[in-house]
Amino acid sequence: MFNATLAELTSLEQLLSTIMNEEDISDEVIAKLWSVYSVSKKEILKAQRRDAIIVLSMLAKAKIEIVQEKIDLLLKIGLGSFGKTNFSLAKYTCITLQCLGGSKTKVKGLLNNDSIRLPMSHQIFHRLKQMIEIQTISQEW
Repeated sequence: MFNATLAELTSLEQLLSTIMNEEDISDEVIAKLWSVYSVSKKEILKAQRRDAIIVLSMLAKAKIEIVQEKIDLLLKIGLGSFGKTNFSLAKYTCITLQCLGGSKTKVKGLLNNDSIRLPMSHQIFHRLKQMIEIQTISQEW
């Protein structure tokens, strides 16, 4: 993932989305990706955690439930202590959270069937606000 071009990542996303739509990716693979993302040990490479969330977001384009079921984990890891020290992880966690809005073209005033609407009091908005307020010169954020 690290040296992949935008075109390669876009192609991989389309491929994974197609495979996910055909239900050829097992729940065990998804569970393993979540376990890599959420491992609490600091010994894991930052790139491994980041790459796991990138792949999960690609899969979630086809199956939103992948993200819906793990919002708390995304907030704890990607917008929590790990994300505050690894802006690349925070960035890709935010991209993953965007999947909650659905992937189809938006029509003014309508929500898609695969999107969810969270109340403004939801923890996600508090965590996003905290991340935005962090002062940094990082190019990743």
